[in-house]
Amino acid sequence: LFETCQVLGKHGCTRLELMLVGPDMPSTHIGKLAPPLAEFTTESGVHVQISFEHNYFHESTLCTQDFNQLDMVIAYNAGVWGYKSWDPTLDALFIGKFAGTKVVITSYTMEESEDDYDRMDDYFKEALARSSGDSNSSQGKLCWHWDCEPNPNGSKVQLKRRTTSTKNGGALNTYYPSGHWQCVSTVKVAEAMMSICRRCQSQYDRAENSESA
Repeated sequence: LFETCQVLGKHGCTRLELMLVGPDMPSTHIGKLAPPLAEFTTESGVHVQISFEHNYFHESTLCTQDFNQLDMVIAYNAGVWGYKSWDPTLDALFIGKFAGTKVVITSYTMEESEDDYDRMDDYFKEALARSSGDSNSSQGKLCWHWDCEPNPNGSKVQLKRRTTSTKNGGALNTYYPSGHWQCVSTVKVAEAMMSICRRCQSQYDRAENSESA
């Protein structure tokens, strides 16, 4: 957290509100955001406020009250591929109130990260088809800001688990909490129109072009 604040401070950020939401949060605050759990100012000049709520994200006060913008959402070891209970949250993040928010999803293994990728892609197409009746007439698309990859900030502690591969049924022996990650958000189709590169004259999708390209 302090390393994050140092980076934010260098870029002119003066305030960080960190809201922890999930069914594993303390049940003393079910369905309501707790008063600040901690509040302090770092040496880099960033004022930090940390609060929590015992709830699913899509049922939390973030979705039901006057929060109109989130800069980023991080889902730790989410297992999106294996739990239908994620669907309403994906709807809020990709289609609904917080569409466009960058979402970072961490996973124990590369295979789980790829399964999360496929599940989110499929869910987005299904959701658009339900809302428009035609998946080809969507006004948005999912854009991966970075693809499934090893997380340089992940845990170095290996977990012993009995989970098997979803692809071949074999054992998976390399489990690290948040060992892999990816970042995705919804972008408007108008922002994803093909452009011509001034250097090589090839077409490219602006929504999938990195900031350093």
